[in-house]
Amino acid sequence: MRALLPWLLAAAAGSAGAQDTQPAWELDWQVGRREAAVDALQARVSGGTEHATLTLLLAERQFVIHRYAAALSSASTLGAKGSSIRARAHYLLGHYDLALELLDPADPVEALMLIDSHEVLGHGAQTIAALAAARTVIGDDDPVFAAAEGRAAARSGDHAAAVLAFRRALATDAYEHTALFGLGRSLLQLGEREEAALVLARHHELVPLMDQREHANRAIDLAPMHAPNHAQLGDVERAIGRLELAEQSYLRAAGLAKAAERTPVALRHARLLAEDRADLAAAVALLDRVAADVPDARLPVRAGDLLLAAGQARAALVRYDAAVQLRPDDAVIRQRRDKALQLLSAGTDGADERQGDTSDGPP
Repeated sequence: MRALLPWLLAAAAGSAGAQDTQPAWELDWQVGRREAAVDALQARVSGGTEHATLTLLLAERQFVIHRYAAALSSASTLGAKGSSIRARAHYLLGHYDLALELLDPADPVEALMLIDSHEVLGHGAQTIAALAAARTVIGDDDPVFAAAEGRAAARSGDHAAAVLAFRRALATDAYEHTALFGLGRSLLQLGEREEAALVLARHHELVPLMDQREHANRAIDLAPMHAPNHAQLGDVERAIGRLELAEQSYLRAAGLAKAAERTPVALRHARLLAEDRADLAAAVALLDRVAADVPDARLPVRAGDLLLAAGQARAALVRYDAAVQLRPDDAVIRQRRDKALQLLSAGTDGADERQGDTSDGPP
């Protein structure tokens, strides 16, 4: 249930109240130096007087940066205030029997953890009861809940009901990979071998990408202000096929990027626009916009390559000329420029091809 992991990120990020003078560990947290912030806060808790308040904050933030054992230890001194953190930490550490003693069935996230814990421990009857109790808390259309319902139906041998539940999960989240696997297995049991093969192939393709996505999200949890982390998540979302989420990650990365980081982010975003969106104009406009601020020859070269591949040699030449000014001794760039000139000389650059040219023409 990897989708359950980000439950505390927003709350913990804003859990410290505004102060006129903030401690160094709070400033470190706010600017994204999260591991250093947690280490400093832990030292403060060890020697400070605001023990309960700061210990709760420490446990929350240890959880956010995936230090589950440390969060469990910190929360163990907090009584009822730390019970939710202890429950969820036990669950994510694989202590399912201990998690069951603390998980709150009235909490949507913990209700899912409760179902999963019973399922992992092989508690068939308890899993069914937990599903029934959680239905009004979570809702039938929640993809994780629907996938768990499908697995319960499959274990009972009712593969027709399992297929319906798995399809319901996938209708909400087409990338719910446990539902894909369950659907494939139940379809096999029902003799639907052709569809089962397609579904299981998609599952096989998706699982490593979801692992990469989890890794990228963990990196963001540790350093949320680090632009390359968001760009990496964008790459994974693009590979999965979630283009909207990929673009959101690239835009987030662009907003956080330092000067040296802006080019790789722009190149990745432009590739999505050109190849996945088939929007040449948007891709070139993005590259031109960043090139106006960042003197990096890779930007106009990539714009030139896109334009040349689209038959717009005149517009490509403008970008190659800009790249040559940045790297006058680069033989590869000059070869590209020569190719554009050759195409122009052959008369292959017509009026329609100049529609993507955002300049006044070649120098």
